[in-house]
Amino acid sequence: MISRWITRVEQWFTRRREQNGWLNHLIKAAVRYDERNGDRHAAAVTYFSVLSLVPMLMVGFSIAGFVLFNNPRLMNLLRVQIIENVPGSFGDTLLQAVDRAIDQSTLTLIIGLVVAIYTGLGWMENVRDALTAQYESTDEERSVIARMAFDLMKLFGLGLAILIVVGITVAGGGLSETTLGWLGYDPEQDRVARWVLKAATLALSLVATFLMFLWIYYRLPRRKLTLRSSVHAAITMAVISGIFSQVGGIYLRIVTKSPSGAAFGSVLGVLVFIYLSCRLVLLVMAWAATSEDNEEQLPIPVPTGAVIKPIVEVRSGPDGRTAAGLIGVGALSALIIPKLFRRGR
Repeated sequence: MISRWITRVEQWFTRRREQNGWLNHLIKAAVRYDERNGDRHAAAVTYFSVLSLVPMLMVGFSIAGFVLFNNPRLMNLLRVQIIENVPGSFGDTLLQAVDRAIDQSTLTLIIGLVVAIYTGLGWMENVRDALTAQYESTDEERSVIARMAFDLMKLFGLGLAILIVVGITVAGGGLSETTLGWLGYDPEQDRVARWVLKAATLALSLVATFLMFLWIYYRLPRRKLTLRSSVHAAITMAVISGIFSQVGGIYLRIVTKSPSGAAFGSVLGVLVFIYLSCRLVLLVMAWAATSEDNEEQLPIPVPTGAVIKPIVEVRSGPDGRTAAGLIGVGALSALIIPKLFRRGR
């Protein structure tokens, strides 16, 4: 009875897959993600992300130290933003790191750059391997030096893309507020102007995030996706990341209310956020890699040449068929010959 119901469900599900292309594509992406060890690759990228986070923060804080040294107003604004957006012990750690970086900007910058390049290369190698693993192909063999050179180029390219994204977001938000001021609207007093400003900021953030993920999906894999699939994947991931960042912020605010959450919740929250983000990026990559335009360009393996080998058998006696025939002839002779002798008598 149970096996019959299972068979019916499988048949119904198979019909749904045949009738709905989007469902079939989604299942193919999930199967590809599982077969290509997506969770393990996401865990590896998470580890190297956390490892690279400290030197990257050192570089950022040291650069900020040069800028903020003679600008107390911006320094106080940075402190307020850290306190509001990074609650708990992790926020206190960031504040202490900012103070040390400002006091020792030059030394922090040199050490941070060296360590950031070293850990960043490991991070970029794992990111590119994880993205490429969702594709059914292998990259051509390169030497270690060549791979490191390409990974370093991609690392600087991604850093430049992130700077452009941040610049677009910040400049766009300021431009939107300035434009509303020219038109005579005050976002702090006018509710409609406030909503317009939020909508404009959100739209610019989505566009900037789309550009960043377009770079990730189109340039980072060792085997390129088609531009069409990369655009679709970047749009999908930009929307998902916007929703996910809002949910992550709510999660952090809830977790940090408890004493244990205030001590460890922010750190664990960052780890969970990075890990889930990596899983989403790889799942969308698997979805893009299993699209029709990417499956069509996969190389078809050349069949191996046929090898004809003559088989020569040497037997000392008759084979099975010959032996059976001889036995049949002998039995027939034993029946016929006595009858012939009787007739002769």
